[in-house]
Amino acid sequence: MNPTSKENDNEESSGSGFRYISDLGRKQLPQYKYTGSDNSLMYTYFCSPLADALVRLMPTWLAPNTITFLGLAFSIAGYILVHIYAPTFKEPCPSWLWLVLAACTFAYQTLDNIDGKQARRTNSSSALGLFIDHGADALNIILTSQNAMALLQLGQRETCWATLAIWTATSTPFFFATWEEHFTGSLYLGLFNGPTDGVLIVCASYVVTALSSPGFWSGQCVLGMSRAECMIFFYLVCVFFTVSANIYSVQQKLSSSRHLGAGLSLTIPFLLHLLFGYWMLGPLHPTETNTRLSLWFLGFCFLILVSALQLANVCGERYKPWRWTLTVLACLLADYILKRGSLWIATTLLLLIWLHFVIQVANEMADILRISIFTLTRNNEKRRAILPASGRR
Repeated sequence: MNPTSKENDNEESSGSGFRYISDLGRKQLPQYKYTGSDNSLMYTYFCSPLADALVRLMPTWLAPNTITFLGLAFSIAGYILVHIYAPTFKEPCPSWLWLVLAACTFAYQTLDNIDGKQARRTNSSSALGLFIDHGADALNIILTSQNAMALLQLGQRETCWATLAIWTATSTPFFFATWEEHFTGSLYLGLFNGPTDGVLIVCASYVVTALSSPGFWSGQCVLGMSRAECMIFFYLVCVFFTVSANIYSVQQKLSSSRHLGAGLSLTIPFLLHLLFGYWMLGPLHPTETNTRLSLWFLGFCFLILVSALQLANVCGERYKPWRWTLTVLACLLADYILKRGSLWIATTLLLLIWLHFVIQVANEMADILRISIFTLTRNNEKRRAILPASGRR
């Protein structure tokens, strides 16, 4: 999906009111076919067989998107629990909480694998299901990253570098994997990847914390670094190699370095959101900010960018991130003009914009594909499953 070769006929049509999916996208959406694979050994020998066994317990009338939202509900419940006990990330949490959070996180991952298998089982795989599944995964990135910050108690301003490092390590691989798919048409997850191995490591970290004495993560590990610093460093190294592989894959697909440069330019708004986060939470900011609110501001920026990119992928359209960047700047300007001294207004505006986007797009897709979002219709019986035998859809 080389953006340099797209035509300018993918603007929203005004014939029947405002739409996010253009006339070109409406024509190409029904032809979308997902290709991808999860090559993790843990997925092949543990996560996938577990999901295969559990999906047989699901009634055939249960829509895959309902399973997706059920999994997301587990993730949200775990996040709320952590927020109650550690609202500023500084507070220690009781041991039992981490065991509950480990169970919630594992339940989310398992249901995330089951929904795609249920879609193939009921012949209900679709671009709509992929869009919803991808959106739920993106939202889970925000929840999980903040839970990890609470785990390591990174609420102090002097640990802002670690807070930003965790956000970078969780959001960057997700964005670049979706960016790679935009050009290659395939979502490839390597032998060691975040959705499978990364989530299992996080679950294990929760369990270890529950079984260890207080201050476990501040204890010394190697080279004078604490266990928390070693964990963050490990994830950053993994991210470096993962993103390098994404860029190499796109380079192999495109015909010239000029086209690669054009492709990389689409990542600039995402990188700008990271830079803004470093300014917002780092030592250069003149005042101390609300860390959790700042992370939600960055999170909604991330959600808008990756949701728009996924929409471009399934509709075969050009990705236009700059319009969303201007939206973010407009929200910040509104907050500054009203002189609130916080990010509440800008964050709320971004939340409303993202909600409008995903709800409107989901309804448009359902209308185009003539399917229901949360129930299975007769159209599903006539459609063939379009996904290979993996846990993704």
